[in-house]
Amino acid sequence: MVKSVFIDYMGTIVDEHSPEMAEIVRRICKDSNIHDPMVLCLGLGVLR
Repeated sequence: MVKSVFIDYMGTIVDEHSPEMAEIVRRICKDSNIHDPMVLCLGLGVLR
């Protein structure tokens, strides 16, 4: 069975400049192929 988690990164639930969002970005970088938070944030900005 495939499980997933939806993370709202657009700021409607968590402000994008909050400590919580910084922790989400840190965890994504830790567990993915993108290890640089700035690269990840740039990518998320393109998705908007």
